[in-house]
Amino acid sequence: MQFVDPACTANMTMEQLSWFSAEYEHARRDELIGVLLAIFLGCFGVHQFYIGRKGLGVLYLCFCWTVVPALAGLVDAFFMPCEALK
Repeated sequence: MQFVDPACTANMTMEQLSWFSAEYEHARRDELIGVLLAIFLGCFGVHQFYIGRKGLGVLYLCFCWTVVPALAGLVDAFFMPCEALK
Protein backbone atom coordinates (compact mmCIF):
# COMPACT_ATOMS: atom_id res chain seq x y z
CA MET A 1 0.00 0.00 0.00
CA GLN A 2 1.23 3.50 -0.82
CA PHE A 3 2.03 6.10 1.82
CA VAL A 4 -1.03 8.22 2.60
CA ASP A 5 -0.68 11.62 4.23
CA PRO A 6 -1.70 11.21 7.89
CA ALA A 7 -3.35 14.65 7.91
CA CYS A 8 -5.93 13.35 5.43
CA THR A 9 -6.70 10.22 7.39
CA ALA A 10 -6.15 11.35 10.98
CA ASN A 11 -9.82 11.55 12.02
CA MET A 12 -11.06 8.51 10.10
CA THR A 13 -12.48 5.40 11.69
CA MET A 14 -11.06 2.02 10.70
CA GLU A 15 -14.04 1.45 8.39
CA GLN A 16 -13.52 4.81 6.68
CA LEU A 17 -9.78 4.19 6.42
CA SER A 18 -10.26 0.81 4.78
CA TRP A 19 -12.80 2.29 2.34
CA PHE A 20 -10.40 5.17 1.56
CA SER A 21 -7.51 2.76 0.98
CA ALA A 22 -9.61 0.59 -1.34
CA GLU A 23 -10.77 3.59 -3.37
CA TYR A 24 -7.22 4.97 -3.52
CA GLU A 25 -5.82 1.70 -4.85
CA HIS A 26 -8.66 1.48 -7.39
CA ALA A 27 -7.99 4.99 -8.71
CA ARG A 28 -4.20 4.71 -8.73
CA ARG A 29 -2.62 4.15 -12.12
CA ASP A 30 0.05 1.56 -12.75
CA GLU A 31 3.44 3.16 -13.41
CA LEU A 32 4.75 0.42 -15.68
CA ILE A 33 1.72 0.62 -17.98
CA GLY A 34 2.06 4.40 -18.20
CA VAL A 35 5.75 4.20 -19.07
CA LEU A 36 5.19 1.52 -21.70
CA LEU A 37 2.37 3.52 -23.26
CA ALA A 38 4.63 6.59 -23.36
CA ILE A 39 7.43 4.66 -25.04
CA PHE A 40 5.42 2.75 -27.64
CA LEU A 41 2.36 4.96 -28.24
CA GLY A 42 3.64 8.31 -26.99
CA CYS A 43 3.43 9.88 -30.44
CA PHE A 44 -0.36 9.50 -30.27
CA GLY A 45 -0.67 10.71 -26.67
CA VAL A 46 -2.17 7.47 -25.35
CA HIS A 47 -0.22 7.83 -22.10
CA GLN A 48 -1.76 11.27 -21.54
CA PHE A 49 -5.25 9.83 -21.89
CA TYR A 50 -4.27 7.02 -19.50
CA ILE A 51 -3.29 9.39 -16.70
CA GLY A 52 -6.35 11.57 -17.25
CA ARG A 53 -4.88 14.52 -19.13
CA LYS A 54 -7.34 14.58 -22.00
CA GLY A 55 -6.33 18.04 -23.24
CA LEU A 56 -2.71 17.06 -23.70
CA GLY A 57 -3.79 13.79 -25.28
CA VAL A 58 -5.79 15.69 -27.90
CA LEU A 59 -2.83 18.01 -28.49
CA TYR A 60 -0.54 15.02 -29.06
CA LEU A 61 -3.11 13.60 -31.50
CA CYS A 62 -3.31 16.87 -33.42
CA PHE A 63 0.44 16.88 -33.98
CA CYS A 64 1.03 13.13 -34.30
CA TRP A 65 2.12 13.59 -37.91
CA THR A 66 5.23 15.45 -36.69
CA VAL A 67 8.11 13.99 -34.71
CA VAL A 68 7.57 16.35 -31.74
CA PRO A 69 4.97 14.22 -29.85
CA ALA A 70 7.13 11.12 -30.28
CA LEU A 71 10.09 12.87 -28.67
CA ALA A 72 7.87 14.33 -25.96
CA GLY A 73 6.49 10.84 -25.29
CA LEU A 74 9.99 9.50 -24.74
CA VAL A 75 10.74 12.36 -22.35
CA ASP A 76 7.43 11.71 -20.57
CA ALA A 77 8.41 8.07 -20.11
CA PHE A 78 11.31 9.13 -17.87
CA PHE A 79 9.37 11.70 -15.83
CA MET A 80 6.05 9.87 -15.56
CA PRO A 81 6.75 7.64 -12.52
CA CYS A 82 7.38 10.63 -10.28
CA GLU A 83 4.54 12.71 -11.72
CA ALA A 84 0.81 12.28 -12.05
CA LEU A 85 0.34 8.55 -11.76
CA LYS A 86 -0.35 8.71 -8.05
